[in-house]
Amino acid sequence: MILEKTITLMPEGIFNFEAVKSLMTEITLSRMPYAVIDCSGITVLLAEAVSCLRDELDHFQGGSVDIKIINLKSPMILQFQLYDFTVEDRTVTANAGTFKEELPRKDFMRDHEITIICRKCKQNLRVHSKGLHVCPNCGSKLHVDAYGRTKYYEPLRLFQS
Repeated sequence: MILEKTITLMPEGIFNFEAVKSLMTEITLSRMPYAVIDCSGITVLLAEAVSCLRDELDHFQGGSVDIKIINLKSPMILQFQLYDFTVEDRTVTANAGTFKEELPRKDFMRDHEITIICRKCKQNLRVHSKGLHVCPNCGSKLHVDAYGRTKYYEPLRLFQS
């Protein structure tokens, strides 16, 4: 990454849909090939923001940009991982625009439909896309990644003493 060709953005407060739109507009207008988003000033990260960021990166029209999202806190890391971002050392590296087309990536779920058996109620579920899914029969939550692998989430229960 070359510093004179890098835009550094430092959002503060709540990281939501509007914040992502604003950041992506700044990156587009800067016409810089590199962008750094420093998350140290973020107090609340909403899941809608990470979902919106994924969509913005997938449909980016401002050329090609190499983006680093740095200084992620522990709760933020989980949100980014749920939306298929790779997090290493509290940093996410993402590519937007034509640059990302050069990177090979196999997305099994784009071309296939899989059948999953719910662990709780044994209902067959047909899944067409990656992401977070809910069993319509019992409400169990599961995440399907780009390769068709599943991860189940335990429901939270309130304990009474």
